[in-house]
Amino acid sequence: MAPQAPPSRQRREWVVNGFFLSVVDLKIPAAVKGIVVSFLVLAPNAILIGWNKPDALVPIIVMTLLLGALLGYSIERFSKKFPS
Repeated sequence: MAPQAPPSRQRREWVVNGFFLSVVDLKIPAAVKGIVVSFLVLAPNAILIGWNKPDALVPIIVMTLLLGALLGYSIERFSKKFPS
């Protein structure tokens, strides 16, 4: 069984993703922006995980794709309600 990061670390990474998504100003659709930023945040961990156990990357990539798109869409949608 592959070692996993503690749950607190996994949550921290998604908080960082949410922060980056809220401050990054890319002129692309929100879901795509979420995917791009999420994969950029995942890249260092993916290198370390893939070095030892490459087959463990498949579920991580799928979840990053889905959650990144959902987070990007959600942040874009809810930030429209509160103009700055």
